[in-house]
Amino acid sequence: MTLKTDLETLRDGKNLEHQICSDGTICNNKLIGAKNFIDAGKGKARRSAPFDQDGHGTHTSSTAAGNFVEGASLFGQANGTASGMAPYAHLAIYKVCGAYDCADADVLAAMDAAVDDGVDVLSLSLGGPSVPLYVDLIAVGAFGAMRKGIFVSCSAGNDGPEYGSLSNEAPWILTVGASTTDRILNLTSTPTVTNLSKGSGSDPLAPKVAIFSSRGPNIASPGILKPDIIGPGVDILAAWPYSVDNATSKATFNIISGTSMSCPHLSGIAALLKSSHPDWSPAAIKSAIMTTADVLNLVGKPIVDEWLRPADIFAIGAGHVNPSKAIDPGLIYDIQAEDYIPYLCGLNYTEKQIRILIQQTVNCSQVGAIEETQLNYPSFSIFVSSSHKLCVVESD
Repeated sequence: MTLKTDLETLRDGKNLEHQICSDGTICNNKLIGAKNFIDAGKGKARRSAPFDQDGHGTHTSSTAAGNFVEGASLFGQANGTASGMAPYAHLAIYKVCGAYDCADADVLAAMDAAVDDGVDVLSLSLGGPSVPLYVDLIAVGAFGAMRKGIFVSCSAGNDGPEYGSLSNEAPWILTVGASTTDRILNLTSTPTVTNLSKGSGSDPLAPKVAIFSSRGPNIASPGILKPDIIGPGVDILAAWPYSVDNATSKATFNIISGTSMSCPHLSGIAALLKSSHPDWSPAAIKSAIMTTADVLNLVGKPIVDEWLRPADIFAIGAGHVNPSKAIDPGLIYDIQAEDYIPYLCGLNYTEKQIRILIQQTVNCSQVGAIEETQLNYPSFSIFVSSSHKLCVVESD
């Protein structure tokens, strides 16, 4: 899912003219593109319409950029006016997942197409186990997108609370973990609705780290602290492509949980920051989000984990996103695409491996190598080998 965030549209709510989706149908003023990339990596992308069959894409897309909808709820839960984080942004959808998996080659083909289409933000609520960055095709596609000024936000994964369980570890990606919100929903007996908490009202300990949210440290690049940020990912109400039924009513909204839900929250926030600061690079947007993050909960205490203990940095990264502060962050840690090359040389990758990743010839003896901690990144971690302990230093 991608977002187009032209400044006039985001501020004034004006719409682009209708455009043609890949199946020949007319897209509406919110959805300006939709393409099916299943089997594209094999050179035979399907011609069928890119319909959402399980709800995941509809839910995440509406979280990032859904329009204002009055009376939104799921059987009375979370009743009110719903909208995405950037409700006036436009959406382009690139379907890459079939019924059972998401092929890496299809994901990369879709990312390349989105770059060619000129999107502003790429939001990927998917990922896999840790691998070297030059093997990670999402990292490869994200580097090409970042080089063109496109912000890339990815989910951290749902394999927590185990340490070292992250997906999407590249420093040019915003890696998003999941937190709770201050909303507590009523318990329901409806079997379709899952992950609802007992009681009603608000949770003063919010935001808490979700138990499923994947944790660092960063296996692919240990000197880069991941996740970068946490955002709402538990009991998230958003659009659903078909009716969710119970005995008395139907609903086209659903409440689900995952880092897939937190990722589009940050994608929408990135779109808003891009509209307010069109000259900011992807790294500058990421820096603004990270350096203004909250590390305290609603009662002014440190954010806690699933055991109600102060959460460590491998759970929260820089902290919980604060969009209002991110709009005016002060100091910016900026990184250009070429700045990552000495960093990659410092990871002891071969020149061939780096060429696979950045799609250009590299001579590490000429550009030099730097330690991970020398990258102009908002946070970093240091391994102290003598004691086998990990010391983390965060910049803010």
